[in-house]
Amino acid sequence: MMNQRDRGTRQQAPDRLAQRREYIRKKRRRERRREQIRKAAKKAMTEVLLPAGLGIASGLALICAFIYDPGYQEPEYHPQMIKAQGGEYWYPADQYEGYLQEKAAHDAAKREEEEALLQAIREAQQEQQDKQQREWLQYATQNEAAEVKTMTVSAGPDMSDDEQLMIAKMAMAEAEGEDTEGKTLVMLVILNRVKNENFPDTIEDVIAQPDAFTSYTNGRYAEAEPDDDCWAAMDLITTDQWDESQGALYFERTADGPTWHSEHLQRLFEHGNHTFYKEVGA
Repeated sequence: MMNQRDRGTRQQAPDRLAQRREYIRKKRRRERRREQIRKAAKKAMTEVLLPAGLGIASGLALICAFIYDPGYQEPEYHPQMIKAQGGEYWYPADQYEGYLQEKAAHDAAKREEEEALLQAIREAQQEQQDKQQREWLQYATQNEAAEVKTMTVSAGPDMSDDEQLMIAKMAMAEAEGEDTEGKTLVMLVILNRVKNENFPDTIEDVIAQPDAFTSYTNGRYAEAEPDDDCWAAMDLITTDQWDESQGALYFERTADGPTWHSEHLQRLFEHGNHTFYKEVGA
């Protein structure tokens, strides 16, 4: 008679067999999957990596071809060969000496050419500096001369206050009724006489020269008081350097008939009521 335990054992046996079969089927499926993966990987290696490897190898070959000269074969070293400094070539001892001489000559020629260029640049710079200096000196000289001339002209006749008063009194005495330029022309006659060798050297002596001016002889000069127009006439001489006297040394009241002045002197011009003269040939 079968007991309860035996009946349970017989019922479990089919279940374990089914599980075993399922395990074997899954294992076989995994193996087939692995095989498929290996085949796919092998195919990828053949179709992708191999061409890429060939391309890399070809590129390296091209690079090496550009870097290295395939036609050059470096001779085997031996004690009688010398390698050029900074180069890749070997020379026999006798040829190396010629190489050194040729290189030295080339370097010397290059240095000489560079020195010639630098010398040309230095000479051009020096020439430009000299030119600028000459132009500056010329400008400075001209400017200085212009300043001296301006100072000389601006200063006008070198007259003291007393001398200016003497000339203003004479203009008042001789040309009281004349305009400003008429008074100025009388003043200029006095100054022209000071500069002429045939007359005294000072304003006072020219005015006081005997029989030179009627107003000085008859006393009108001593009583004359210069008005504003006389001092304006003085400003024309000292400030504006006005001089249209044409070097006149004489003047007289304009007359209808001949006078000593008109017969013995060279007539220059008339202004207002006066006629101005200078010596003949002067």
